[in-house]
Amino acid sequence: MKKALYEAIKEDLTERQQEMIIMYFFDGMNMQQIADELGVTKGNVSITIRRGLRRIKNSKKVKKFIETA
Repeated sequence: MKKALYEAIKEDLTERQQEMIIMYFFDGMNMQQIADELGVTKGNVSITIRRGLRRIKNSKKVKKFIETA
C-alpha cells in the first residue's frame, strides 16, 4: 500500500498538493504552520490538502491496490 500511495502522491498530485500533504502527514505540521511557512491562508491549505486526498483516493494505482487486497 505504501508504494501505491507514494506513487499516487508523486504522479497524480500537483507540486503544491504534494508539498502540503507531505508537510501535513509526514512532517507532522498543522495547517496553520503550513500556511505560515508557505505564505498562504489556512483555508487555502485545507482546500489544497482535501483536493489532493480526493485525487489520491481516485488514483488508478490506489484503486488497483485496493481491488487486489
